[in-house]
Amino acid sequence: MKISLPQLNVGVKKNYRPVIRQILHLIKQHKKFLITTHVRCDGDAVGSELAIKSMLNRMGKIAHIVNVGGISKELMFLPGIQEVANGVKHLLSSYDAIIVVDSGSFERLGEMRLALPPHRPIINIDHHLSNDNFGAINWVAPEMSSVGEMVYRLIKTARIPIDKNTATNLYVSLITDTGHFRFASTTPYSHLMASDLLSRGVNLVEVTKSIYNNKTPDEIKLQYDCIKRMKFAENNRIAWIFLTRAMYKKHRTIPRDSQEYLQVLKSIKTVVVAILFRETAEDPLRIKISIRSEPPVDANKLAGHFGGGGHYRASGCTMTGSLKKAERLLISKARQYVKPL
Repeated sequence: MKISLPQLNVGVKKNYRPVIRQILHLIKQHKKFLITTHVRCDGDAVGSELAIKSMLNRMGKIAHIVNVGGISKELMFLPGIQEVANGVKHLLSSYDAIIVVDSGSFERLGEMRLALPPHRPIINIDHHLSNDNFGAINWVAPEMSSVGEMVYRLIKTARIPIDKNTATNLYVSLITDTGHFRFASTTPYSHLMASDLLSRGVNLVEVTKSIYNNKTPDEIKLQYDCIKRMKFAENNRIAWIFLTRAMYKKHRTIPRDSQEYLQVLKSIKTVVVAILFRETAEDPLRIKISIRSEPPVDANKLAGHFGGGGHYRASGCTMTGSLKKAERLLISKARQYVKPL
């Protein structure tokens, strides 16, 4: 028996029915859709893409998912994952419209943004606070727990049945972006949505094992090597760690989920800003930075000083130069946020 969920707009700050109707109207007008997301896609992104593809197929549409950067091995169990193409070489020229999910900016699409067929309407579905509204239709809802929740509401509004496979993809979207309901983005609606999806046949044991219990010894050694080098400032209110190319080489692996690394820092009761500096595998002078914060520090604003953004509690940016330079600049700015506390 299916549970009764609250009204569509319960738990959100504004009425999104008008923009949902716009999206569904555009979908009805067209036949062939490209679905894509940000580079190095995560569980929320891929789960949302697969759920949208299923919805479109049930509406009699043709849908094609093309991403850049490949898919992490822990997501390879997702139903329909074999239909996700990797690389712009798979793009066709005959799309009628493009759906972009979970991308805070057009630049986050990487090389995809230069290869998209021109003059096609873009539907931008995202929950990043820093989203720059790059679409013809922009459904941006920072208060939503995940893009998966947004897609769930879209499917429910379209009155498309949610089968076990779609429920599994949406459930993975939800749990990965809420940190399995640990993050502040989790709402009562998140739990109600999870209950509804589980009632549709989601195999909780399989999902948990694939997402959380799928590490190799080398991956654990890399995490240990990273955590043991943690540094602190401002009476242990700022904590940060590093991942270098040398560490990747030593342990013959790269991190699949930096959130796990940051969660260790956030588990320290004094820490209000947790930061991970990561040398990219391709370029040692391109530093990826992930930031997590606790009230009242705004991670989105902190990342924004360096051209990044994301969510109020979880954001990131990219800096060019050495790891030491990135550390000096970011920690100096983080101190300004923490000192008044």
